[in-house]
Amino acid sequence: MPGTRGRRPAGSTARQDIATAAKRQFAESGYPGTTIRSIAREARVDPRLVTHYYGSKQHLFMEVFDLPLMPERIIDTALAEASGGEVPFGFVFARELVRLLRTPEFAQAASGMLRAAATEPEAAALISVFIRERIIGPLLARIGRDTDPLRGVLAGSQVAGLVLSMLVVQVEPLPSADEDRLVALLGPVFQHYLIGSEPPSAPAGGPPEGVAGRPGSARALASPPTSATTVVPMSSTSTRREPSRRERPLPDGMTAADHPLPSIGIETPQCRGRVLRQGAQVLEWAPTATGPVLWVSSKSRFSAGEPVRGGVPVCFPWFSTGVDGHHKPSHGIARVSTWQLIESGMPDGIGHLLFQLSSDDITDSAAPDALPGGATAYLSVGMADKLRIDLTVQAGTEELTFEEALHTYFSVGEVKQVSIEGLDGLGYLDKTAAGARRTQDGDVRFEGEVDRIYDHDGSARIVDPLLHRTITVAKRNSASTIVWSPGHEQVSTMADVLETDWNAFVCVESGNVGDHAVTLQPGQSHTMTMVVDIALTATQPDA
Repeated sequence: MPGTRGRRPAGSTARQDIATAAKRQFAESGYPGTTIRSIAREARVDPRLVTHYYGSKQHLFMEVFDLPLMPERIIDTALAEASGGEVPFGFVFARELVRLLRTPEFAQAASGMLRAAATEPEAAALISVFIRERIIGPLLARIGRDTDPLRGVLAGSQVAGLVLSMLVVQVEPLPSADEDRLVALLGPVFQHYLIGSEPPSAPAGGPPEGVAGRPGSARALASPPTSATTVVPMSSTSTRREPSRRERPLPDGMTAADHPLPSIGIETPQCRGRVLRQGAQVLEWAPTATGPVLWVSSKSRFSAGEPVRGGVPVCFPWFSTGVDGHHKPSHGIARVSTWQLIESGMPDGIGHLLFQLSSDDITDSAAPDALPGGATAYLSVGMADKLRIDLTVQAGTEELTFEEALHTYFSVGEVKQVSIEGLDGLGYLDKTAAGARRTQDGDVRFEGEVDRIYDHDGSARIVDPLLHRTITVAKRNSASTIVWSPGHEQVSTMADVLETDWNAFVCVESGNVGDHAVTLQPGQSHTMTMVVDIALTATQPDA
């Protein structure tokens, strides 16, 4: 070890010199190769003074590697910037982490901790306590996730991997990579681990409190990357799907079927449901107390690459033919593309599925640039007594402008007797009148074709006197509500709907379309959430 006992430089203190020597030796020689005597020799003090100040080698190790910049500064900076709504928490966290990893002081401390943990069980146990109590605990407490430690551990594993690859092994091009590029790739990972979408129940009669989290979460931080239908006859030979390269076996309560299209069935004590892999489209949601809520046409074409009429089609990255009126296919490529299932589970009895759509999943030659610059979409479905859908769009390396809508088909007793509350006094675009601007007067009622785009960011209620129920559609980060009923005349031109079925459904859609299209800068994300709840009236329909 460098240095010998003797007079220390002016201005130094024994305690400070001991800490400096210990930090260097732990980083270079590891925990087992560093001793009290070697530290004392380099610090030019008596070994008894080391134990006087620090008690033991273990306590000295923990104190000198108490990283003062982590996590407080990173977390506080990320929360402050994310609260403005412009940059998601995970992206600010990734940026501050990358900058911290490139500071000499932190690099030395972090690499020393990692080397020690890899070579000495005693050091590994100390570091485990340190990470849990000094990093993960404060991090989760600050973002309101202190009841879900797994998220923090997963984020910590990502940090450890970065320290190993960037500082210890120095695998190029990681150490020399551009900061913006690293943040664009790491941001979605930390956002998903720490804030990402899980399927909580929403408060009855109101919009969800938070974009993501477990049931009851009150955090209102937007998720980037972690979040409805009618009964369709499926094959009675549904079985658990063997895991592909990108997914794990389905949990108990979920089964896979391949007919008429690949789908996943969900059975919980509170509901049954089914979601197509094509379009990540919910085909069925039937709460135990009420039965099916969504409508699916009996004439739907269940063919690969063809849209399915009913349930909750995902319109993205454009609505109808797009803002310019020239995009094909209608309502975007998301509903006719096969999404990848990346997560499934039954947290607290809620059926949860998370799908991902990237440019690699788009096979439509008419829309090769629908997701430019590595943009990615995620769809989270959570179903129990309520249905929750989160659509998250993550921009890649290019600016991204898109429209989006959850084109929900609701089953009703008779559309002519249905009314929709919550839109009175709002302006809307009337597509049956060449896009004329009008103002809603009273509740929405249906005598013929209705095709309207409302400027509306609140809840809407479908009052159905024949089925004796009210359906509430609550949403978040959605500035458009689309109401559509084809009426008798238009339905006669629709090949995939029976002429008599126009009276059996109504669409109330949550979206951001037209003037409310969303623009994201590189690395930014946006999550739109819809929660559907249903309440029966006092009088039940006859059996």
